[in-house]
Amino acid sequence: MNTPGERQAPAGVCLGTIRITRVEPCLADPSEWRLYATPDADISETLPYLNAVLTGARYTHETRTLSFRRQGMLVTVMPREIRLALVPTLDAGRALLEWLRGTINDTYARRASIVPREGLQRLPSALELYKLLPRTNCARCGFGTCIAFALRLASGIGRLGECPLLQEVGFLKPRMALQMLLGEA
Repeated sequence: MNTPGERQAPAGVCLGTIRITRVEPCLADPSEWRLYATPDADISETLPYLNAVLTGARYTHETRTLSFRRQGMLVTVMPREIRLALVPTLDAGRALLEWLRGTINDTYARRASIVPREGLQRLPSALELYKLLPRTNCARCGFGTCIAFALRLASGIGRLGECPLLQEVGFLKPRMALQMLLGEA
């Protein structure tokens, strides 16, 4: 339900734009960014549906907060605010917000065919991720072992792109499986 002065979204569309309102250095890694953005409409109705369609998402109904990871970036979505952390470049942040806008609208349009979900989806364990890594312990990712890299991935901080071997053609299938598990597809 719209409050006075709130824009009415066109039928089938929940969200028109997402505007970046603040950019700061990321607390977890000062070489990366933290972005704050505002959607042009209240998206609270869509959050439980997004939780059902986004891999590894966590929705808390009491606080109306949805959190997930995409391409190594941490995303927190609230009815009137979106926060991104571990954003490598501002262009990457803008691209993620544009993807999120499309995903919100697509999910909103399909909500009649989606069973909304509250709570946490099971996230992959470090061991599950490790089994799909090259397991060479080459340290080209910056970590001494593949299990250390798997722990970084499982914690939500690591990015698949940090492992050079996964970018090679011979690791296409494991890379695709990891992308699906981590919601980076």
